[in-house]
Amino acid sequence: MSPSCFSCLLSLIPAHSSPLLAGATVQIILFAILAIEIKRKCPAIHTMLEVVHSRWGKGAHLTFLFFGLLASLIVTAMLILGGAATINALTGIKHHPP
Repeated sequence: MSPSCFSCLLSLIPAHSSPLLAGATVQIILFAILAIEIKRKCPAIHTMLEVVHSRWGKGAHLTFLFFGLLASLIVTAMLILGGAATINALTGIKHHPP
């Protein structure tokens, strides 16, 4: 990559990342407000699953548990796949059986 192309890419980063940063900031602030309100109303509850169980019962608790575990599994798989792709791009070593 030529130096002029690299500096051109660096000049575009702040302009294109600011809308993404603004969107993430709103989500973080809303989740913080939600967490504060839950802690005010239910000080003994520690997790969202306990909130769901106390509010909607065992069926909803098990449903949220299943989807939470499924989402964690998907995120873990994506992180492992991304790490393997990064190692492959940096070193050229493939991390899968022949």
